[in-house]
Amino acid sequence: MSRQFYKLQWRARLRALLEAQSMVGDGLEILEKSNNPFEESDPIEDLFQELLEANACRYISRPVTYAKNSRVHNVLDRLDGFSDVKCRTFLRMTRKSFLKLTWRLYTDEVFESRGYKQQEEAAVQIAILLDRLGHDGNGMASTRLAETWHRGEGSMYNYTARATKALLSLQDEYLSWPIAEERQEHATCAKIAGKGFVGCVGFVDGTTVPFEQRPEAQGDFYYDRHGKYSLNVQVVCDIDKRITFLYLGYSGKYTASSCDERFHEKTLTYLNCVGRCHDYFVFCKSGLWTQQHLFFDEGQYLLADSAYPISTVTVPVIKGQAGLTPDGRDFNRCVANLRACNEHCIGMLKGRWRSLKQLPVRIHARSEAADIRRALDWITVCAILHNFLVGEREILHEGICTPHRGTRPAGGAVDMDMQPTAEELAIGEAFRNYVQQGALEVARARGGFLNQNNH
Repeated sequence: MSRQFYKLQWRARLRALLEAQSMVGDGLEILEKSNNPFEESDPIEDLFQELLEANACRYISRPVTYAKNSRVHNVLDRLDGFSDVKCRTFLRMTRKSFLKLTWRLYTDEVFESRGYKQQEEAAVQIAILLDRLGHDGNGMASTRLAETWHRGEGSMYNYTARATKALLSLQDEYLSWPIAEERQEHATCAKIAGKGFVGCVGFVDGTTVPFEQRPEAQGDFYYDRHGKYSLNVQVVCDIDKRITFLYLGYSGKYTASSCDERFHEKTLTYLNCVGRCHDYFVFCKSGLWTQQHLFFDEGQYLLADSAYPISTVTVPVIKGQAGLTPDGRDFNRCVANLRACNEHCIGMLKGRWRSLKQLPVRIHARSEAADIRRALDWITVCAILHNFLVGEREILHEGICTPHRGTRPAGGAVDMDMQPTAEELAIGEAFRNYVQQGALEVARARGGFLNQNNH
C-alpha cells in the first residue's frame, strides 16, 4: 500500500475527529466522554504514529499495477487556456508557433511506440523539452518539470532525449550556410550594401556556454577567464539575426581527424575549442577559415571585432583606439553599427533559451564522448529553435531577453602557427582599406554622423 494512500486515509480520519470536536463544542474533555466511533480504534496519537510509519518507507507492499496520475491533462487542451504571454513563459514561443513546430515533428519516427505500451503524445514531449531549454538553475530540474506537467520524474529525461533527436532532424533546413544565390542576396541587400559594405555576407562573434558543473574529464581545460567551465561557440549570423554558421568545440582526446570535416555540407563542426580558447584560435580552426573557397565567393567577407584575423574573408575593426586616424575611428563606428545585430542575435539566443547560461550536462570521465555529444546537441537545438522563431517573426517580449555585451578576447598568446605571413597581412590590409573607403564614401554621402569637413 502506498504512502500517499496512508496520508489520505489519515487526513480523512483526523477531519472526522475535528468535526466531532466542533460539534461537541467543549474540546477534548467532552470528546472523551462522547461516543466517538474513532475513540477506541483510532485515537489521535495512534493516527500520528501511523503517519510517521507511513512516511518512513515509500511502499508497504508493491501493487500489481500502477494507476496513472489523475492530474494528467492533454497539453493541447491546456494550451487553449494559455494566453500568448503565459505560453511564452513556459514554452518560449506563442501557441501558433508551438502548434506549427509540433506539426513538423509529430510524425518523426522517434515518437513511434515500439513496445506494447503506448508512448506519450509528441506534443507533451516537445513542450517539456522547450520548458527545460527555456529555464536555468532549478527551473531545469526534473522534479520541477514533473510537478508542472504532471508526468513521472524519470520520464523527463526520456522526453528530452526524444524531442532533441527529433529537432536535430531539422538542422539541414534551419541551420545551414547559405548557398551562392542566397549569399549574393545578402551581399547586395539594402541594409548592408546601402551602408557601403558591398560583399558582406554576415557577422561573426564568439561567446561561451558554461556548464552547470565542472567536467570530470580534463575539467581544467574548460576553465575560462570568467571563472567558469565552458565551451567556446562561434556564431555567424546575417542581418536578420538568423544563425548561418555555428561552430562548437570541446576538449579531450577527440581531434579533427575523428570528426566530420565536410565543412561545405555541415554547419556544425567539432574541434578542441573550449571556453579558455581565444576567438582567433577557434575561428582559425573552423571551415570558414581552412576551406574559404567552399564558403565565400570572390569579394565576400564577414565583419568581425579586433580579435579576428584580417584577410579577404574577415574584415575586423582597426585595433588601437589611441592611435586611430579620424577615418579609422569613423570606419570602426560604421562596422559597430552593423555588428550590433550579431550581439543582439546571441542575446536573443541566450535570453530565450536560458539553459545556455548553465548547461545541465555533466561530462563524466567514463562516458566523455556521449556526454560531449549531448552538450553539443543541446546547443545546436537551441540554435535551430532560434532560427525557427526568427522565421516566424517572433520577437522576445520584455523581461525574457537580456542584451549580450559580447566577450572580450581571452588571455594568452595565439598559436604562432596560425599567425598570417607578412604577405597575407598586406593583402588583408589592402582589402580592408578598400572596404573602408567604400563605407566612408556612402556614410558621408548620406550626411549621417560622419562629415568629411570634420577631418
